[in-house]
Amino acid sequence: MVNLSGIWGHAGLPFLDLRVDASGNVSGTTYWRGSGQDAREAPIARGSFDPNTHTLRLEGDAPSLDGDGQSHYVIDGTLEDDTLTGTFDVGGLTGCFTFTRIADVKE
Repeated sequence: MVNLSGIWGHAGLPFLDLRVDASGNVSGTTYWRGSGQDAREAPIARGSFDPNTHTLRLEGDAPSLDGDGQSHYVIDGTLEDDTLTGTFDVGGLTGCFTFTRIADVKE
């Protein structure tokens, strides 16, 4: 069974705190960091995970990294073992990521 639920990040810092239900709906929190800024939390408004293809899609609105208003974000990823790789777009700022599971879910 493929398990996406957990805290995902890089260098010990959390970036995604995910919970997946039996239907593949994903909820939780994203953490956005700009240069020299503390993490800005944003809830996941819409999320899905397909356990057959191991693909993830998250969407929501996050505080802009420039500190001015909100930015819509989209995260697409693929899970392989305990590594989540993918792309993000937050307010037009795009990039790639590789996260590992840094903690399991504590229900």
